[in-house]
Amino acid sequence: MKSFKAPVLEAFSHVMSLRQEIVVTGVGVVSPIGIGKAPFWTSLREGRSGIRRLDLHHDPTLPPPIGGAVADFDPKQYVRPRKSLKVMSRDIQLAFAAADLACVDAQLREKPVAPERLGVVFGAGIIPLELDELTGTYRDCIVEGKFDFHRWGRVAMAELYPLWMLKYLPNMPACHIGIGQDARGPNNSITLGDVSSLSALAEAARILERGQADAIIAGGVGAGLHPAAWMRRHNAPLTPRATAWSTARGPGR
Repeated sequence: MKSFKAPVLEAFSHVMSLRQEIVVTGVGVVSPIGIGKAPFWTSLREGRSGIRRLDLHHDPTLPPPIGGAVADFDPKQYVRPRKSLKVMSRDIQLAFAAADLACVDAQLREKPVAPERLGVVFGAGIIPLELDELTGTYRDCIVEGKFDFHRWGRVAMAELYPLWMLKYLPNMPACHIGIGQDARGPNNSITLGDVSSLSALAEAARILERGQADAIIAGGVGAGLHPAAWMRRHNAPLTPRATAWSTARGPGR
């Protein structure tokens, strides 16, 4: 399931106790059941589900692709400048949109924070590449039916877009958000799998408590509905069968 949330956290001094209180002043959501806080909340209240059968692959040896995909998402509505889309994977686009919605909800433009005091902490995982971007390069490295690793460096360097790697680095969501929101304060990326988002929120709170920023854009993004990611998860499924297999191997292995 894909769900991307980016709250804006701000620190306020409590007049009586002089201690820092951390509050959420804005929320941005890009999810299978709604884009934006209001549609998301309406879907929750009405019990709508974003889970459905997906046209993800046609391999009978893999489990049927069922999950929650973000539909009707147009990155051009959120990403600026538009030319940045050339170096943004779908993960980065979704993260940028969620962060932008959170900043609008927090009214950061109406009540701006000094750029040096506005930070970004964002969670991300392995960003799968678009398979068609490497298909031709891969085929050019096939010699007599086998992959020739010696050809890979020369062929890849000649055919790949020079900034190709920037689309898939896990720190790029935080980077693009920082540039787009003119956030020049602390900028950090958390890559801890499924707990990356929660860890980003915790790290954002610590930054505010230390007085290193006045506001933090925090959240996370992850692409689980990609053929490569789907196959990777299939090799280690979270099912009773996987639990039994781990038990059979013995603890600590």
